[in-house]
Amino acid sequence: TNGIELTEEVQRALVGDKDRSAAFVNISLDASTWENYHRIKKQGGSPEASKEQYLKILQNIRELVKMKKRMGSSLNISISSVLQEENTTPEEVEGLVRLARELGVNDVRFRYPYKKMTGAPQQSQIQAAYETLQRLIEEYRNDPNFSVTQVYTDDETHELMGRLLDGSLQRRKYEKCHVPHLRLTV
Repeated sequence: TNGIELTEEVQRALVGDKDRSAAFVNISLDASTWENYHRIKKQGGSPEASKEQYLKILQNIRELVKMKKRMGSSLNISISSVLQEENTTPEEVEGLVRLARELGVNDVRFRYPYKKMTGAPQQSQIQAAYETLQRLIEEYRNDPNFSVTQVYTDDETHELMGRLLDGSLQRRKYEKCHVPHLRLTV
């Protein structure tokens, strides 16, 4: 979900109770600030509309986390980000990790683009994000309540960087799916 429609009713359906809940919900956020969210998503067109939407998403996440704790639910709440030109700086990657931790979610997941797209990062940007992610993964390795994950393995990351360099990134490989097949859609 993009987090916009995480109403109280949807939150209750996801959280359930101690014995029955959804297993996982992933919220695509992509940015640690509303300004960068606007640059990436351009939701609503204007900066003010993007700010309002971004703050609403953060509030929805906070409320979902509170409800999960109150109900004793085992729901795994994750924030994810596709690394793009605007969000690959070490400051932005670290900012999103810190924000996710502050919000109380279980983990934050990063993935690299699997095809050429508008705003796809350059090889040097992916390398900088990769190095930052390695440091943050290690930093939170022993935290029982929070983790940082890169969706691709080191080998897959290096292959993606190579594909960026040789221009073959636009070819989608369907050998492996990195996303669970079963999801609750609300």
